[in-house]
Amino acid sequence: MRHVVLIVAAVTALSSCGYGLAGRNVSLPDHIKVIAVPMLTNRTAVPDLDQMLTQAILKELQSRGRFRVVPDAKGADVDAVVSGSVSNLTLTPKTFNQGQATRVDIAVMASIELKDLRNSNKVLWSNPGVTASDEFPIGAGTGTAPVDAAAYLRQNNDAYQRLAAKFARTVVTSMLEGM
Repeated sequence: MRHVVLIVAAVTALSSCGYGLAGRNVSLPDHIKVIAVPMLTNRTAVPDLDQMLTQAILKELQSRGRFRVVPDAKGADVDAVVSGSVSNLTLTPKTFNQGQATRVDIAVMASIELKDLRNSNKVLWSNPGVTASDEFPIGAGTGTAPVDAAAYLRQNNDAYQRLAAKFARTVVTSMLEGM
């Protein structure tokens, strides 16, 4: 019986120490129910990167189930808006075979913020350097020419999707947990 009491005490102590599942603690004000995610601004040379990242953020926010997510901040019922710009996309060769890159690290950087439209556009969360990256295999190229990011991503939709999903998880988790 004493062991049961000790186990219950330990579980109670651990549950009250502030630990929780990542992505489950929401630090936004209770009145935030509808979040708009208009198109991010694309400051890179990669066409449609803004659309891919915006759609991924919309999808990630919707998957959290707590908010209604809309693509436009013009509605009267919008409580908050996510905005930002994609500033950089880089490719860094990671592994080589006979002088040719066989794996590449793709990284995206953006400036994102969340504003409370019900409270004088108060910035609830902001990060001018949100980054996400992933590593991908690349096909054999010719010579030692550098990999062109736009051409690579156009040919590899999976790379786009994985990078966008990672980026969106990073943004939404940080935004909701106030990190």
